[in-house]
Order: sequence, then structure tokens, then C-alpha cells
Amino acid sequence: MLALDKKKVTRTLIVKKGFKDIIELALDEIYTPISDTDSANNITRLNLDLPNIDKLQMSLMKPDWSLPLMVVEFIKGGLNKDGKTYWYKLVTGYHRMSALKRQHQPNWLFDLYEFDSEEGRITYQALENDHTPRKELGVEEWANYLSYKISKKWVVTENDLIEEMDQFTHVHASTKTASIKRAMSKHGVHQDFVIRDWTEIQKFTKNLDNYSEGDVYTNQGNLDLSRNEHGWTVKEGYEREFIMSAIKKYHDTKNPSYFVNWVKTPNDKSPSAIEKRAVMSENYQKLETALKTTIKYYEKHGTWPWRQEAWFPQDNKTGENKFIKI
Repeated sequence: MLALDKKKVTRTLIVKKGFKDIIELALDEIYTPISDTDSANNITRLNLDLPNIDKLQMSLMKPDWSLPLMVVEFIKGGLNKDGKTYWYKLVTGYHRMSALKRQHQPNWLFDLYEFDSEEGRITYQALENDHTPRKELGVEEWANYLSYKISKKWVVTENDLIEEMDQFTHVHASTKTASIKRAMSKHGVHQDFVIRDWTEIQKFTKNLDNYSEGDVYTNQGNLDLSRNEHGWTVKEGYEREFIMSAIKKYHDTKNPSYFVNWVKTPNDKSPSAIEKRAVMSENYQKLETALKTTIKYYEKHGTWPWRQEAWFPQDNKTGENKFIKI
């Protein structure tokens, strides 16, 4: 059993509002609502990650007290569950709690908080998941968090969702965007301009109700049997990648390709969908012109206008320390 000492705790509070004290509690005296169907639980955590728990078991043998503590709150009036009365409820630290129980650690140090609202508690859970130690959340977890806030009418508009995600500094911008779009799509939040994530693109492409005429499109380079062409869905900015994919696919199958395009949100430079689409079409034309110029060079010189020159030194085992000419 690891000895606990509050004086060793040097962590900085993620949120000061609502903090009461550092307290030592027996783990089996804390209610951990992992699978309740009648409460929000920790809505940023859809499932427990067993490999992550394994890693935490090792790290918690020599805990770093400069990292955030698990958080509990006092249950006013107590909570009767399965014949037992609980006076404290776990707010954050589900993986750490599971790891400690595996190690049969009886007690641990917790930050005690008093939240003034359910929204305050859930926002804290999300903020805590934006800091170490935590298992990084994916699009589904963040979308679940936003969906719950939408269902409670704590956030209403797209701008509300953007502001909500802006407070998280360690979440990748693409994860924020995809989470917002997924939550909006799920709850029918009004969008002036629709940006679908990859899952929605696939569903939209397969849904026959989304076609006014003709056959359905394929994607991911799959062969469209009705057209005898490979189909690709292309986001603005990825034209080069998909031109090369179409070239490689033609080499392999001798079938041409078609692109079904989608653009990013209009901006000051291109304030409408029509203008954004014109820019994307122009990007294709520039790439096609560059290919023609390249082929002319090859026809004249018998080589391509590029070559492999050297390798960076990378293998320390063989003593590489200088560029390696090819």
C-alpha cells in the first residue's frame, strides 16, 4: 500500500471555482457512475480503455503529484446504491480509479469540488480531459459532449459550439471541427454552410434520395460499374493528392476517374459557394497544365524533371552522419 501525504501535492488546479480541499478517501466509499442509464456520467468518456488502465497501473506506483488529482464531489443526503450509502461521487479520473482498484490500493488523494450546476460539472470534466494525465479524446467523445449540451439547450447555435470548443487548447483543430459538425448533424442545428465529415460524406453518397438523376457515385477510388470509372470524393485543398491517386489508378486498371468535390467554408476572399467552387476547379486546371508541361519535358529529354539526389543520415548503428548520395 502506497503511503499518502497531502504535502507532496504540487499540482495546479485546472479550475479554481468550486474547489474545497484535498481529501483522502477510501476508494470503495466513492460512487463511480460508469454505466448508469439515468445520469450523464462522464459524457466525455464513452468507454474505458483497458490498455490505458494497464499503463496507469505502472505509473501510479510512483505517482507524480504535480499532475491533476482525481476529482470527487460530496453527495448531499447520500446516495443509496445496491444496499450501500455513498457520500462521495467520482467526477474525473475513471481510468485512474480502475487502475488503483486493480492494484488493491485502499485509499487515495482527491480534489473535492462543489459544483453550482450540472453544466458546471460537465464542463469541468471536459476541461480535465484537456490536460495530462488523460487518454486523448476522439471525435465521437467530443461530439457526445457537445450533443449532451445541445440536448440540455446549454448551447444552441453553431457559434455557441465553436466558442465551447475554443476553450480546449490541446484538442486538434480538425477534431474540433469534426466534433462540431457531427453534433450539429445529429441534432439538426442550423448551419449556413454544411461541412460534412468523412462518415457523413459516405452516408450521403450512398443515400439515393440525394440524387436528382442518374446513378449513384462511388468513392475511395472504387470502380463505378455504370460509368466504368473510379470515383473519388475530394475536399478542397486535396486536389494534388487525388490527381496522383487517379494517375496511379489508371496505370493499374486503365480506367479513368471522376471527382465529386466539396469546398471549405466561404471566406472574405471567396465569400460564396460559387466562388469557392470556381477556385477549386481552377486548381485542377493548374495541375493539369503542370502535367502537360512535365510530359513535354519527358518527351524531349527522356527523363522526368525531378530526381532522387540523396538520403538524410538516420541509422546511428552504422555511423551515418553525412548525406548519402544516390
